[in-house]
Amino acid sequence: MFDIQKASIWKRISAGLFDVIIAVILIVGSIWAISAIIGYDKQNDKLDSYYAEILDSTGYDFKSFDEEAYNNFSDEEKAAYENAYKTLVENKDFIKQFNLVINMTLLMTTLGVLLGILIVEFIVPLIFKNGQTLGKKVFGIGVMRSNKTKVRTIDMFIRTVLGKYTVETMILLYIAIMFLFNTAEIYQLVIGIALLLTEIITIIISKNNVLIHDFLAKTIVVDMQSQKIFDTEDDLIKAQAEAKLAANQHKYY
Repeated sequence: MFDIQKASIWKRISAGLFDVIIAVILIVGSIWAISAIIGYDKQNDKLDSYYAEILDSTGYDFKSFDEEAYNNFSDEEKAAYENAYKTLVENKDFIKQFNLVINMTLLMTTLGVLLGILIVEFIVPLIFKNGQTLGKKVFGIGVMRSNKTKVRTIDMFIRTVLGKYTVETMILLYIAIMFLFNTAEIYQLVIGIALLLTEIITIIISKNNVLIHDFLAKTIVVDMQSQKIFDTEDDLIKAQAEAKLAANQHKYY
């Protein structure tokens, strides 16, 4: 009764994939709606017009930088390429439009992912109780606090917003967006790799095989068919005392 019945890794993976599919559908829909509201396509087309203009005048496609091709340039070709690029980035209107599109992309991504994750990982579990998403409900697993009591709303909020959304999702997405716009720095790649390695190490070496979001919220994914979850710590202490008393009486008789 008092042991932690950890959910199997295969149930966790299956439930996670189920939830990811639902979250992606919600995220894509949210991003599409937000992009329509803020007029993203119009602004992105305007940015593309600057790239098209420099392509027509110089023959260089700065939107799709080919490092291998650049390395094969002669010194004269490299100088011409760099001069053309300098002309582009010194265009204040281009820089303004470039930053606008990046900010709009970050806004759409940030809000879209937040809405998708909140619905799947926070709102639905509040309805089902015991931290169960649709995927966890289907595969018979749930979430409890590390002290074997029911998860609270604040626990699920920390687990979802701070853990899954901020640390495990948005940091990597931010890095991906920076690479998409060719503005990423090497340290960002290092941070992304370090985060992924930390996730792997955490689930391997932690006592209850928890991921970062569970570590932050002090929660554990358990098998609902065999796990006893207590309402409060007082209930747990009371049950332990009763079990100990019953065991002593049995031993006496």
